[in-house]
Amino acid sequence: MTVCELYAKQNRHRGNVRHNTTKGRERLMKLLEADKLGFCPIDSVKLSDGRCACKNNQKGGSGQSGKLRNLQEFI
Repeated sequence: MTVCELYAKQNRHRGNVRHNTTKGRERLMKLLEADKLGFCPIDSVKLSDGRCACKNNQKGGSGQSGKLRNLQEFI
């Protein structure tokens, strides 16, 4: 099971949420799919790998902080 599959499974179990929460989860899923971390098996991913991915994404443009906060909460 990959990180993307795990996140999708987690979202299926928490379905009754606000519209903005759903959109935020969709954005985070797109970030995970775009990053190589999303396709790694979960047994080979360390917590430090996720933190490094967050730091690398912080170099992006404005509006990234909320997405990164969601990624950090997931990891």
